[in-house]
Formats: sequence, structure tokens, C-alpha cells
Amino acid sequence: MIVHLAAMLMKASRAAPRGAFAVNAAATHSLLWASTQQGNRCFVLGSSVGVYGIPAPGSLVTETSPIGACTCYGAGKFSSELYCRCFSESFDLPYIALRLGTLYGDRLHADGFYAAHLLSLMDRLDESIIEVEGQPDEHYDFLYVGGAAEAVVQAVHHDVRDIELNVVSGRSVSWEEIVTTLLRAAGSETTVEWRSRNGDAWAVQRNFSGDLAREVLGFSPAVSLTEGLSRLVRWYPIHPRPSSLDQ
Repeated sequence: MIVHLAAMLMKASRAAPRGAFAVNAAATHSLLWASTQQGNRCFVLGSSVGVYGIPAPGSLVTETSPIGACTCYGAGKFSSELYCRCFSESFDLPYIALRLGTLYGDRLHADGFYAAHLLSLMDRLDESIIEVEGQPDEHYDFLYVGGAAEAVVQAVHHDVRDIELNVVSGRSVSWEEIVTTLLRAAGSETTVEWRSRNGDAWAVQRNFSGDLAREVLGFSPAVSLTEGLSRLVRWYPIHPRPSSLDQ
């Protein structure tokens, strides 16, 4: 059994696309080949909802929705899924690909796109006014990191194979609710001012179904957004800011 979660994150992948291919695609191929040589009977891949790219506004994204990866990160994740399918068909190596949603919580990786926003807010809680990139009516699916870990454990111990699963909260939450919930958890009364994002367009209207993961694995997130962000607030002041890494 191999559980493959390592990856170069989105911002780093954009800055170094060749390195992203080596880490996010070629390394997966190498691990799959090694699995066949060692006689492993299952491969669990940490994929991403980034494979869907920018979903149509108002759409509910399921595992049968069109693949529209439009970043080096998303393309690397989908190519890894394709390699999993290839090795299943050609070498009889079963797999489960977990399309993880936007993760948050304790030990946030400083290079994660949304993680960087949350950590930046945490760093400025004593300011009277905080500028936040984005618009309050953007919608995302935030999954507490402990839920993702639980899904991985369930996948390892489950008999189902050769499948892709959305591992998400199943709740589309506005950017405004996420920010205000974090500030409330921190006891901050700072004023938020919204400003347009810099750079390329992001998938700002995300609504994912987690029904198949619930049906297949029995996965159901146990930690609410309020509790998850409260855990982040309690953890952050007593731990150093995570180092900036490219993987």
C-alpha cells in the first residue's frame, strides 16, 4: 500500500512549471511503477478538486463533471489520476484518487493560496482595518484538514478500488462568512475592506458534492467551519509561522 500525498502547490507550480511536472506528475509515475515492482495491492492518491478548473457558475460539481484543469497544479493532479488508471488497466494495480477540497486548519502550509490569506489575516488582527483580496460573495468549499486525514484512513481500509472521490465539506460558503468567522473566533473587531484580486481569475464559485465519498467510504466531515477556524486560532499563536517551501 502506498499513500501519495506529496505535491508542489499551486503558486510554486506556476512559478516553476517544469519542477511541478517532475514533482506532481513524473514522481507519481515513478511511485506507481515502484508499487508494481514491490507487489503493492493498492495506491491511494491525494488528488485535488483543482482538476475541475473553473466550474460553471451555479453548477454542482460531481465526479462526473467535466475536467477543466487550467493550472500547472491542476494538470499535474489530473495526469496523476490518468497514470493511476493506466497502471490499474495495464498492471492490475488498484487505486483510489481522493480529490481533496480546499484544506484549512492547524499547521497550515504558508504557500497554499487560501492558507496564505488566512495566515495573513491572523498576522493583522491588531489592525483597525484589514484589506482582504476578493469579493464577499465568492463561494468556496473549505474542508478541515483533519477530515481529509480521516478520508485517507478510510480509503486505506476500504475494499473499493479504481475510483475518484470528491473529499469535500459539501457546503458552499461565502468568502465573507469565512473571513468574519475567523475574526469572530479570534475576538477581533477589525473592519474588513474588500479589494479586487491581483493576477489571473480564480475559481470563485465552488460548489462540490461529496455524496459519492459518503456512499463509498462513509466519509462525513465532523468539524464545522466555526470549530475548525477556532482550532486554527488556538493553535497559531503558540506555533511559529510555517516555513515557505516549494513542495
